[in-house]
Amino acid sequence: MVELCWPIQQFQAWRGVGQTASPHTIASMTDLRPSPAAAGRRTRVWPLVVSLMMFLCMGLAGAPTAAALVQYEAGVTIDAVDVDAQGVNLSGEITSTGTDALFKVSVLLWINKQVIADTAALADLMAQDQVSSGSELRTAEAVETIVSGQTEFASGQTARFAVSATWEELGATERGAYLVGVNVRAASHTWRSPVVIGSGHTVVSQPADGTARNVNVVSLTATPAWLHDQVFADDHLADELAGRLRELVDFAKHSRANWLIDPALYYQVTLMADGYSVLEGQSLVDGQGQAVAQDWLKSVDALDPALGYRLPWGDPDLAYGAAAAGSTVLVMASQAQDADPTWAALPLLVLAPQGNIDRAFLDYLAPLSPTVVLAGVTDSVWFGASAVLSYQPVAFPTVVGAHESALVSKRQRALAEDLLADEPVIRLIASSDDADLAASLDQSWVDQVSLATVVPNLNWQDSDATPALPVGQLTAAIEGSLSQAQDRLQAWASLTGQDESAWSDRLRLFGLNRSWGSDAPAMTWLGAAQANLQSLLDQVELTAASEVSLTAKVTSFPVTVTNHLPVAVTVEVMAQVPAVMGSAVSISIPASGPVVIEPGDRVALTLTPTVEREGEAVANLHLATADGRLINQVVPVDLKASMSAWMGWVVVAGAVLLFAGGTLWRMRQKRRERLKQAGGGELPGQ
Repeated sequence: MVELCWPIQQFQAWRGVGQTASPHTIASMTDLRPSPAAAGRRTRVWPLVVSLMMFLCMGLAGAPTAAALVQYEAGVTIDAVDVDAQGVNLSGEITSTGTDALFKVSVLLWINKQVIADTAALADLMAQDQVSSGSELRTAEAVETIVSGQTEFASGQTARFAVSATWEELGATERGAYLVGVNVRAASHTWRSPVVIGSGHTVVSQPADGTARNVNVVSLTATPAWLHDQVFADDHLADELAGRLRELVDFAKHSRANWLIDPALYYQVTLMADGYSVLEGQSLVDGQGQAVAQDWLKSVDALDPALGYRLPWGDPDLAYGAAAAGSTVLVMASQAQDADPTWAALPLLVLAPQGNIDRAFLDYLAPLSPTVVLAGVTDSVWFGASAVLSYQPVAFPTVVGAHESALVSKRQRALAEDLLADEPVIRLIASSDDADLAASLDQSWVDQVSLATVVPNLNWQDSDATPALPVGQLTAAIEGSLSQAQDRLQAWASLTGQDESAWSDRLRLFGLNRSWGSDAPAMTWLGAAQANLQSLLDQVELTAASEVSLTAKVTSFPVTVTNHLPVAVTVEVMAQVPAVMGSAVSISIPASGPVVIEPGDRVALTLTPTVEREGEAVANLHLATADGRLINQVVPVDLKASMSAWMGWVVVAGAVLLFAGGTLWRMRQKRRERLKQAGGGELPGQ
């Protein structure tokens, strides 16, 4: 609807035009009309006034701030709705939101008597931003006078109200839901008549001696924090165990609701209960949640197992798994559950992604053999041995254009859904607000039943698929982070010789946890996991001299490897000598060969370079596992290969030998000559 500018609105009010167009518009303020003495002049002056008003509208078109001002208006918030067998009670608060003071302010209860008979009609109503008000009641309890007489209700002032009526007074005795609300009436002056300047509405349910059923399933899940052993990436689980998760367990216990647990959450809390550490920068600090973890575990253990269900271990995003990883995720979840059998006896429940489902996704789930699949289907059906039950992916949807408090609007909608649904409404209770809202649905005509009592009457047809396809919240962008973290874990397993397949499964399942909701937080956790694994690998330390001179074709130099880990490791030292641009230097260095180093030990290893061409180069030394996985940063060593030094010594040695041989020969010749002169003949052996 096109809004008329303020002068035209005022003129229409003066003329009495459009008084029922909208209860929220000042155009309905009939008390702005002139006194009766001036009434006779209306007919003669109104065309001129219309022209003047249009001119003013054109001038005001460029001044939206001034044009947007409203003199007389009231806002309404309904914050309590009490419905019983006798009737309806509404209470709340009104606020004068206009610029001018009000007089003769009152609040009147109204009802739209058109019954809302099914959930489709309810959903359509809830999606409307504005609704038409119904018939106002004038009974004593249906009207609340805020101010009267000369009393002023100032701009910005607030006041409480409470109005009520019986079902008979409302004319709503038929079973169904009804739209009810309040109108705020006020006058601009003490001598004017009040008109509607504000309105608010809600939905109430009339069971008419009937009953309704619902199912609450408390979801005990959280984003992961565990990294390895007793080390956690952060301490958010301590806060959740003292807050949200504590409240959810208490609600499940006191309301005897069904409950659903991620076994991986229980696994993490068990580790916390034994004492744990949290990463803080490059250091480890004591976790603060040991006591609350112990208390929470006791409470969960006390829940009735007959009402319990389990999620796949780690609660992975199965839609992403189906699209990107095939059956790998299912296999990992099964293996992780086998390794941690605490809750294996509970029936398996799978949540369809955002409630969406089709045959392909159900076929994908078949290896898990879930007892229940909760999906946003219209009717509950059987798919093989699995019960595909209709549930609301959002337990308590927000009401569009609500004039109630958030709690009241969601509560009233939920009660109407319970009343109008053909089968029990199943809600997943995952937050403290959800628990509060579910508790507020405790009405005499609403029966909370167990999930096991919801038995489908139909078999799956492909037409039962939801309009939207089951799509995961995670995307392929996460694969890089997953691969990097798992590569570091594989390096650790090779280094220590331990079977870390269970750790590897948990790492991937935690990285794909459904609670992340998107790639970014999952990648943050995976980055922390990768960094933590690297910090473990870095506890095996390689040291070497920064510079080594190679004065022979084949020589050697020592390096040292220290194991700071509490477990034995098997490592070898590998070296790479990259080509140097513009140089013919050629040096090769074979690996040291694997060696076992016990915890805390330091071992000296020898590297033996071979110089093919002399010159200067850099050898990049790496620590590697026995299967060749590099485990930490490069240690550079400057190599200076100069064979001319040892060749010079060969020349010198040859010269010395030559000189010595020549000297001996001359000495022998002189001796012969002396013997001849003495007549002694030849030397022996001649």
